Amino acid sequence: TVYVSGTSCIGPTGQSMTSDPTLNTKAMLDTVLELLARGATNTDDIVSCYAYFTNDTYEKEWIALLQRQGIALNYISHRASVCRPDLPIEIELRAELSLSGSR
Repeated sequence: TVYVSGTSCIGPTGQSMTSDPTLNTKAMLDTVLELLARGATNTDDIVSCYAYFTNDTYEKEWIALLQRQGIALNYISHRASVCRPDLPIEIELRAELSLSGSR
């Protein structure tokens, strides 16, 4: 099982990246994909996903990014503040390999 909790648009030194919705959302998805790969999983293995958005702009960008990447992902969307006041988006998810190990 891979748990991704509280992933947002945060740079490698911990700074918030908030100037460009497209770049920020892509950076966050890249982080999610990297974490899934480290756990030998991918987006097909996601069994639950919660997406927190502070505004419509980021939710629309998230939807567009998933479509551009060809990722079919069911998620529950929430309009809420996230862990830092300057962050507009946060994703939490859980991925699990099937018990048989087949894809």
